[in-house]
Parts: sequence; C-alpha cells; structure tokens
Amino acid sequence: MGWDDVPTPENRVRTFRVQLHKLTVKENGAGPVTDADWRVFLNVGGQWRYISPFFDTNANGNAGIKAFDGGDNLCEGDALTENGDDDCFQFNNTPWTVSVQNGIPIHVGVGGFVARGVEDFESSLFMCRNYPWGCDTPDFSIFDLPFRDFPFSNDDRIGTYEFDLVGPDYAPPAPFTTAEFGCSINTATGCNLQYKVEFSVNEFLAATPPASDALQIGAPHYGSYVSSATRFTLSSSDATARGFQYRFHRQGDPLPTYSVIPISDKPVPVHWVNADFPSGSHSLSVYLAGIGLTDGAYDLQYSANSFANLLEGRHTQSLMLDNTAPVTTITAPAATQYVHSDTFKIGYSTDDGTGSGVKSDDPNIDGLTTLQDGTPVALNETVRLLTALTLGTHTFNVVATDNVGNTGTTPVVFTVIVTAESIKQDVTQFVAAGKITVDRGQSLLGILNNADKARAAGDCKTASLLYQAFIRQVTTLSGKQIDSTAAQIMIGDAQYLIAHCP
Repeated sequence: MGWDDVPTPENRVRTFRVQLHKLTVKENGAGPVTDADWRVFLNVGGQWRYISPFFDTNANGNAGIKAFDGGDNLCEGDALTENGDDDCFQFNNTPWTVSVQNGIPIHVGVGGFVARGVEDFESSLFMCRNYPWGCDTPDFSIFDLPFRDFPFSNDDRIGTYEFDLVGPDYAPPAPFTTAEFGCSINTATGCNLQYKVEFSVNEFLAATPPASDALQIGAPHYGSYVSSATRFTLSSSDATARGFQYRFHRQGDPLPTYSVIPISDKPVPVHWVNADFPSGSHSLSVYLAGIGLTDGAYDLQYSANSFANLLEGRHTQSLMLDNTAPVTTITAPAATQYVHSDTFKIGYSTDDGTGSGVKSDDPNIDGLTTLQDGTPVALNETVRLLTALTLGTHTFNVVATDNVGNTGTTPVVFTVIVTAESIKQDVTQFVAAGKITVDRGQSLLGILNNADKARAAGDCKTASLLYQAFIRQVTTLSGKQIDSTAAQIMIGDAQYLIAHCP
C-alpha cells in the first residue's frame, strides 16, 4: 500500500490475512499414468504470487530434488512438478496481508496451467517451457531461458477463478471447484484439468503507528508565509518511529513526482519522499526548495513511519511560498543628467504583490544614508545637488525586504554636470543662502556672463581665461565674503567648464 493510499485519521482502516488454505489438483492434466507440472498464480488485493516452494512452506522436505521443489505437502500433495490427481497444497504459513479502508472490496484471482513433458528439476526451478532449446537437453544452462512455447508439450490453462471479499465481514467464499476441461493433447488417454480452492480470511488489528510531534516551522516565517530557506522540523518522540514520509504539494497542481520505480515498461511514479532520522536523532529537517518552484499555496503533508513501515494518519500544513523580493518603482531621481544647481525630491514606491508584505525599504545614494550637507536620504526628502553631491556619476538605491527575508535592490544611475548657465545659478543660490555677501554677487555674475558669451561663440580660450579670473576672485574672497565651502564648490564647477569646452 503506497503512501497515497494511507487514509486520513477519520477513516477506518482494516487489515486482513488472506490464506490459500488448500489448493487441490482434482485433475492434473497429465493423463492417467503420468504426473503433471502445475503452475499456479494468485492475485490477492493486487499482490501477485507464483505459487512455488518458496511460498508453499507447509511442505515436507524430502531428500534430493523434491526437497528443493517442496517435497511432500502436509496434506499429502507431491511437489508442484510431481503432482497427481487429488494432490493438495497448503499456504497457511505465507498469507497475503491486505489493508483496506472499510467497505472497499479485496479482489482475489486464481489461475494456472499444466505443462506436460517438462516435469524435471530444471523446469521446477525456472518454469521452463522452451523445448527443445533448454531444460530437457544435456547442455541445459540456467542462463539460456528464452521462454519459447514448445510444439508437442504445450501447456493447457484453466481459470481464472475470481471473487471479491466484501464487507462488513469480508468472509471467504465456500470451497470452489472449477469446471473440468479437456486437454488439447493426450485426449485419447483421458487428460482433464480441474482444481479446487479453499480460502480463509482473518482480520487482525494492525500495530499502532508512531505519532509525530508538533510541526516546527523555523525562520523566516511570517504567518503562513515561508521561503525556500525556511526549515521545517519533523520529529517524533515515539521509540518505534524511524523517520517520515512527506511531500510538498502545490495546491491545484498534479502531485509532485520525486522518483520513479522502473517496473517493466510501465514505470511507477513515487509521489512522496521517505526520509529516515539521522543516527542518534528523532527529528529531521525538510525545506520547500527545488528547481522550478513558483510562489503560491502549498500543502506540506507528512506521516511518521515506523520500522515496520506503519504510517500514521497524514497531517497537512498549508503554506504560502514566497521567494520573490518586493518590487520598487523609483520616480526620482531619474536616470539622467542633472546640473549642479538642480534639486529633486526623492520619490519611490515598493510593492510585494501577493507575497508576505514589505517589511522595510531603505534608500541610499552611493551607499550613504546622509549626504554631505546633512540631508537624509529618505522618501520625499529634497536633495539640493549643489551642496549635497559632488560632480560625476551617482547611484540611488532602494533596498526592499519582505517579511520572509527576500531582499531586492533597485538602482538608478544619474550624473551631475555643470553648464555655463548652472554656474551662474550657483552664485544666485549662495547669495540667497547668505553664503555670498560681496555686492550680492554681481561682480562674480559679470565675469560668468562674459565667459558664457565666449563659450557660446566657440571661443574656449577666452572663456577659459574668464573662468580662471572667476576662480581667482572666489579664492581671494573665500572665508571672508564667500563661505569657504561654497567657494570650493564654485571653484570645482568653474574647473569643470574649463575642462569641458565647448
């Protein structure tokens, strides 16, 4: 029974031992003077077995070949390869154990065939039917078993006899004898096929499965939201527990496939993970992680597993996977060029969509949260570039983090430059701020106006001489009628214009 068949705790599960109490070969199919080589197959609740000496453990062992074949059975039947009419076989020591939800039928099927002419040691071991290439030849090899049908010692099949064990008592049917069938060959000697089966069914209480402890969900964890870094601890204080079977199932999606059992040409997918406890521990850690996982609603389903592979009723914990960082939209500053006299108001918004929600968003410029003039880097703060930032390239960042620790950084790169007009705005702004007291800056503006005209005319040499004159006057008045910090800013802007002409 696979894990996906384990009922939820509210459903009752019943466990039965189904025994083939006796199989009697009424007519062996080999004719009146020879024994037959019977092959019997049983299906009980989907569990198929070929009845062989390995299952017929009620058999008495005799010396030689019969010991391996099973020998005389307790009910006086010979080995499967040596049986005659009315020989019988018991399989009480090897019952089928089937667990079903109450009311679900247990299907049983019995079938067989007789293969005449190959009643020998090799055929009893390997169910050989490949005359004349194998079993009956002196050069028989256990590796030479093509399983071909043979033309003159072919098999005759009988069955299948099928029935359902049904609730509420799941009682077996009365002993049943199949119809008698004539053989396809040896008809002149009276070859017939027939068998009788008797079953017994006993219900027993399955051992109590181990109980799991309360699920522990580690950090990061916010309400029902988790990330792939979140540790889930599965534990059981029950001494019989050896580990857990579990899976993470995205709600609405097909069951996840963790592995495949390669059975013939129809591989069986396994929709759960079996994990044993580490040595010396009664807990293990699992994570909702893997390639291709998408955010959304998941169920963690788990059951403690015993050393006898008994599973407790399945537990389910609903979760919201959030591996996506918040998204920040920046409106200011823009990814553009600003002149040194410009200002902008910091503007942005952060959204976590359907995730766990924004926990924090932290802006900075070039990694600084406070600019050189003391302006804090914060939403809706006005940045006066003239005093806050130097010339050149700068990066404005917003580092946004959600409630389960997903962090995203959104950058905007902008540049601060100087133009012939912006340096005149430098003077105007410093006059208004009281940083320039000499003739309200008119002498300085006169030099800059003349330099602007020369620059506009393409006369970079004259413009350079005029900006150098501006630098000398500012240097002379620095710390006197011009604030020293303002002086250094204006000197740097003038040097920029000298280096960048036209």
